[in-house]
Amino acid sequence: MKYIRKIGLLIVLFTGIWVITCSCNAKKNLDNIENIIYNTKNNVAAERKNKISVTGLLKTTAKERTAKVGVQLEGRSVGGLDEKKIEEVVKEYASKIDTPPTDAKLNATTWLVEAEGKPGKKVNVKETVKKVLNAREGEKIALVVEEVQPAITSKHLIDNITLISYFSTPILDWNESRLNNIRLAIEKIDYKKLKPEEEFSFNAVVGRRSEDRGYEMAPVIIKAENGEYKKGFDFGGGVCQLSSTLYNAVEKCGLKITERHIHTKDIGYIPRGSDATVSYGEADFKFINNRKHPLMLRAFMQGGQIRVEIFENTIQ
Repeated sequence: MKYIRKIGLLIVLFTGIWVITCSCNAKKNLDNIENIIYNTKNNVAAERKNKISVTGLLKTTAKERTAKVGVQLEGRSVGGLDEKKIEEVVKEYASKIDTPPTDAKLNATTWLVEAEGKPGKKVNVKETVKKVLNAREGEKIALVVEEVQPAITSKHLIDNITLISYFSTPILDWNESRLNNIRLAIEKIDYKKLKPEEEFSFNAVVGRRSEDRGYEMAPVIIKAENGEYKKGFDFGGGVCQLSSTLYNAVEKCGLKITERHIHTKDIGYIPRGSDATVSYGEADFKFINNRKHPLMLRAFMQGGQIRVEIFENTIQ
């Protein structure tokens, strides 16, 4: 019994010692963890501080970048200048060199190119500054000058003026008075412009064919007293060949015809039924530009023929 009691006391004693030892170790471990956390925080703060310092140093270094000794720009010494000063020098040159491009232009009457487009010049400030800063000691640098193309070139204009229709008829009667009348009418029609939905009237454009306006007596088809039609003479004879040629060019490209009359007799220079007779105050030839863009008429005598051309201008 006595022996058993001693063993029990020993167990209690050792258990107490073990508990005390564990408590001491736990406290020690806790202290170690706190030290680790503290040191980690200090290290992180130090790294941030170092990073900020390095970034600031890099920024400062970039701002303070200068051209090397003896570097010249267009013969002007820029060695030792910082980036900002170099940029000012380049911009000074640019103010004297930069020129805007010139657009090509059409003649308002003929729709032909009357002024060729010309490229402009522009100094590339950024690239020039970069070249100066990267130059070796004593190196001579030229400005980076770029060519600026015009927004509207001659090719752009030419490509947008399109021949959409034409028609020709042979001159069979070379009576000089007749040819004179045709020339006078051609002068009124040639280069005539029509906006979208605008109506063309032959009589309104050409006007009255009268002696005081230069027209001469020439062969025409007239209505006799008995009501029959026969050949005769009148001022403006011959202009029907122009109106008939115009009609066929208009019909060929699908423009909307609003008035047209045919001759009562065969006229020779075009198949019967394919003509368009005109008589001021009586018979007119009219059509509408039913396309989306402006049109221009060209009319002329060439190679023994009367020719009419129709152009469309799609330039926006």
